[in-house]
Amino acid sequence: MGWSGTFTDGLFLPAAPAITGRWAGPSAIPNATHSMGAGNMRVVPITLPACSLDRIGCEITTAVASSLVRLGIYEDDGGKPGVLTVDAGTLDSSTTGLKELTVGVDLVAGDYWLALMVDTASGAVSYRGFSDRNQQTRVTSQTLNTLMLGANTLLYQSLSAGALPSPAPSTIGAAGGGGPMIGVRFA
Repeated sequence: MGWSGTFTDGLFLPAAPAITGRWAGPSAIPNATHSMGAGNMRVVPITLPACSLDRIGCEITTAVASSLVRLGIYEDDGGKPGVLTVDAGTLDSSTTGLKELTVGVDLVAGDYWLALMVDTASGAVSYRGFSDRNQQTRVTSQTLNTLMLGANTLLYQSLSAGALPSPAPSTIGAAGGGGPMIGVRFA
């Protein structure tokens, strides 16, 4: 299996091969944890081959009582998030650990953005992420745990809690603080 993919403004790298049961994600070294409060969303770019996905996941590192984190996938719109492809729903972030949501989606080969939004929280929820927005590689892994070894480039936007917006807000812009490590699993 060869690598294929597209490049847009240097944000995207070649797509990882779609191997059933393997996790893929935008990857660098997730050497940090980051936190944000309700209504804040961060996204990271990924190039995917034509594939079916059955899971999306992240790691919560500091829990907040009665909190929820929402995950999703956006199409690329010229180097920024565009139309929402998948709103995977919410996961319980009142406990720490690796968290997964079930999705059932078929995607065409191309560039996408994986999104993490703190949906509801009385404080800041922390998640596994990365600090260097200039590192970028792609990996595939057999487990979500071993995938938590990377990611890159982020965008940030304060939003109202609830469903992910579609299309992504046009005012989304680059922000500091590092991006979330979000993975998707090939079906």
